[in-house]
Amino acid sequence: MARTDNDMWSPATGVGATATMVAAARAVATRSRLIHDPFAGALVRAAGVDFFIRIADGDLDIFDLGDDAGFARMTELFAVRTRFYDDFFAEAGRAGGHPPGGDPGVGAGRPAVPAVVAGGDHGV
Repeated sequence: MARTDNDMWSPATGVGATATMVAAARAVATRSRLIHDPFAGALVRAAGVDFFIRIADGDLDIFDLGDDAGFARMTELFAVRTRFYDDFFAEAGRAGGHPPGGDPGVGAGRPAVPAVVAGGDHGV
């Protein structure tokens, strides 16, 4: 669907609902101590979608959704990806912006940190 000057969306509709679903998955992963995202649950509650709130708060078990554990697998995928990038960027920060094991001379003196775009990593 093309964007228009007067179109509207919210965290409960369209692409906003997708972001809220990811935040719910991150809240589950945070409760499981796979990652640390203290804002995920608050974002879900602010969006106001009851289904996602129940998941984020633990009132609805993701393994009981009847989707052959699809949401559970997605939650684990988000957690693993988040943990990877959290660790990567923390290490890059400790190394002065250079990737772990990377050549500090790469990029004409600029730190070589990837830009994370739509779930992919593209070096800049």
